[in-house]
Amino acid sequence: MIKKFSILLLCSLLFSCSNMNKAEIFYVKAVEAYSKKDFTAALNFSDLTIKNDSDFYQAKLLKAKILYFENSLEKSFLILKKLIKKYPEYTDARIWFIRVLLAQSKYDEAEKYLIKELSFNSGDCRVFYQYGNLCSKLNRMDERLSMYRKAEELLRENSKIYLELADVWLALGLKDRALDELDKAELLSDDKQTIKELKNYIKKIRY
Repeated sequence: MIKKFSILLLCSLLFSCSNMNKAEIFYVKAVEAYSKKDFTAALNFSDLTIKNDSDFYQAKLLKAKILYFENSLEKSFLILKKLIKKYPEYTDARIWFIRVLLAQSKYDEAEKYLIKELSFNSGDCRVFYQYGNLCSKLNRMDERLSMYRKAEELLRENSKIYLELADVWLALGLKDRALDELDKAELLSDDKQTIKELKNYIKKIRY
């Protein structure tokens, strides 16, 4: 595990802005602003990313997330609907689409997508969590508890998700965000010592 992170760290250090196109540079700035909850800046940089690369689907998802948190649900819905139509394999977009449907109180439609998602993505704790949220809205308490328990079980089994997220943030040069993800991984992992060593290693990095 440490060896893997060492290689990735070296790659991230060698990955400079001079090797990135404009869209990628704007996207990194958008992600950084989003991580600081500066949604105005994040939205501006997302728009600049898309302007420079109309197929930059990650920036479109980020924009949809920002609009969700700004309560512009219909705009978020339209972006996500187009995303899942063009990129049906894009799991994050599908799950966020369900989340927006729930926020819009479109419960029947949300459940339809949740059932479909579970038919081929039953190992993703986020699906069960969103299903639990739906059951909460519909006052289906027994089913809600079952869904949340399943989500918790999968989350514990998949603490590696946080390691992967830390990897992504690190590749983007956002050390603090990577450490946040490792904190979460440490809480769930059975190998806490390894994660502590990774955190100490990352803290010593200077960009």
